[in-house]
Amino acid sequence: MRKIIMPAVFAALCIFLILNPAGLSAQTGNGESGDTSSDPSLVAVGSLSASNLYLSYLVLGTVADGYVSGSYDLETTKSIARETIFLNGNSRDALQDLLDSEVIAREEARVVSDMIESYGILDNMAGALLNFIEDENDNGSAYQTFRKEAWERISALLGLEE
Repeated sequence: MRKIIMPAVFAALCIFLILNPAGLSAQTGNGESGDTSSDPSLVAVGSLSASNLYLSYLVLGTVADGYVSGSYDLETTKSIARETIFLNGNSRDALQDLLDSEVIAREEARVVSDMIESYGILDNMAGALLNFIEDENDNGSAYQTFRKEAWERISALLGLEE
């Protein structure tokens, strides 16, 4: 497993989130999209969701690396992976409620759907990590597949280049 984040990437992400929060905008009463900056609650949802996806990815990568290197024991690794699944489930459910409420425009709904799908991939990544640490015959290939898929989706959502 490789290092997942470099300081320059983290700095770029922080700058991106501050200057250009995820592209969610309010839908006006007549079904037209409003200016993103006019609805701070949607800007907050976009920014927090984007950073949570990114940080969830980092947590799973860090705990996997920590387990393989011996820095984390089996129980700590399992606990962190399960907690990540639980917390991501709450975020996914909240985004689904937002989507179901139909208060956001179609383009923004697509972004929210992409975020929901990204949480699902992170859950698959965490599940594959749990399988890897619990089954000595698991070589970690499923974890690596989900890790790569999660990064592709999250980096696309955030506009980061690999």
